[in-house]
Amino acid sequence: RAWTTAVFSTELIEPFATNPRDLRFPASRTWMRVSGDGPAGVRFSRASARNPSYEYAVLTESGVAIETGTVTLGLTARPFPTIDLVSATGRRLGIYDVVSDQMRMSLANSGGNRPTDLGNASLYRTPR
Repeated sequence: RAWTTAVFSTELIEPFATNPRDLRFPASRTWMRVSGDGPAGVRFSRASARNPSYEYAVLTESGVAIETGTVTLGLTARPFPTIDLVSATGRRLGIYDVVSDQMRMSLANSGGNRPTDLGNASLYRTPR
C-alpha cells in the first residue's frame, strides 16, 4: 500500500528499481511525449548524487533544447506531486506522476495557474 502513494525526488532520472546502484553523475534522462500537447520532450539532469537539485531542458521533436532552467519539486504524496520549471523568462507550474517508464505531466504556460489534475496531462516515455 505504501508504494502506491510514494514519491521520490530521484525518479525523474532514476525511475526504475532495476537501475544500477553505481549510477554515474552527472546523470540525465530524457522523456519524450507520446500523447498530449505538452513539450515534445524534457531532459532532466542532476550534477551530483548528493545534491538533489535538477536542471531541465525542453526539447523539440528532433531533440534540440529550446528552453533550459532549474526544477523545483513539491514532493507531496501521490497522485499529484508538483513540478515547477523555472527559466530565465518565466516559471511553468505543473503536476506529474511517474510509474515505471511512463510519466504523466501537466504543465501550465509561463505565468499560468497550476493544473489541478492529470486529466489533460501529456504522456511521456523514457527508455528502460
